[in-house]
Amino acid sequence: MRRLIMMGLLAATGAQAQDAKPELAPFTLEIIRTAPDCTQKDQDDLRALLPMMVRAAGASVPDGAKLSAALLALRDRNCSRDDACVAQLGKLAGSLYAFYAQVDFDLDGNVLASGRVVRDDGLAVRTLRTVKRPLGGAPFRDAARAALNQLLVELDVAQLPPFRPREVEAPAAPPVTLVLAPGPLINRPLATPAIIGASVGVVSMVVGGILFTTTLAPRTNVSQGVVRVVHEDAGKVADVQRSQSAGVALLAVGAGLAVVGAGLYFFGPDRPAATVVPIAGGGALLLTGRLP
Repeated sequence: MRRLIMMGLLAATGAQAQDAKPELAPFTLEIIRTAPDCTQKDQDDLRALLPMMVRAAGASVPDGAKLSAALLALRDRNCSRDDACVAQLGKLAGSLYAFYAQVDFDLDGNVLASGRVVRDDGLAVRTLRTVKRPLGGAPFRDAARAALNQLLVELDVAQLPPFRPREVEAPAAPPVTLVLAPGPLINRPLATPAIIGASVGVVSMVVGGILFTTTLAPRTNVSQGVVRVVHEDAGKVADVQRSQSAGVALLAVGAGLAVVGAGLYFFGPDRPAATVVPIAGGGALLLTGRLP
C-alpha cells in the first residue's frame, strides 16, 4: 500500500511539473488608431480580453488583484519601448514574465498587432514581433482580436520556461603564473662582482692620473753637465716621488681591475678564468671563457 501511495505521489508530482505553465503579466493593451467602426466599448473589451487571450495561448496570468495593483503602480509609465518598465510589471505582479502589446490601424486598411515579452530581470525573452491582418469587411474589434491571438502564437509564449533558469557559474579563471625571464645578471653570477671591480678600477685610474699629473716636479738647474735641485725645492723631492709613485701604482692597479672586471662581465656564463703569464719585461693577464 505504501508503495502504491508513493508511486501515486510521484506520478502526481511529475504531472504537475509537466503541466507547469509560464506566467505572463499582460500590460494594459495600448490602442493607437482604430477603424471608424471601433467604439470606446470595443476598445475596453479588447483590453479586458487580453488576459484571456494569454491563457488561451498556453500561458498563465497572475490573479486579478495582484495584476490590477501592479498596473495601477505603473499607470503613469510609458513602457512602449522601455524593457525595464515592462520587467517592473512582472516584479510587481509576482510574475516571471510580462507582456506588452499594442494595436494600430494603418492607412492601407491593415490591423497591426505588435508585442514583446520581457523577464522580470529585464531580459527580452521574446523580442518585438508585428502581425499584419487586412481588415476587409470584418469589424475592427474582431480583426484586432485575431491579430493579437496570432501574435501570441508567433511569440510562442507557451514554450517559455515556467521557472527561472539556474544561473550557470562561470568557470574560475586559471591562476596566472608569472614567469620572470632570467636577466643577464642572473644568468651570469659573476657579472655583479665584475661590474664592481671594473668600477673600482676606473676610479683608481682616475685618482692615480690626477696624482701623477698634478704633482709639481721640483725645480732644477744644470751646471757643468750636472742637474741640481734648486735649494728651495730640495725638501719637496721625497714628497714628489711618493705622490708620483702612488699615482703610477693606482694607474696600474686600476687598469688591472678594469680589465679583469670587463673580462668577467663580457665572457660567458661558464666560469671565467684569469691567469697571469710572465713574459719578458713583465707579465700578461690571460682571460678564458665563452662569449654570451
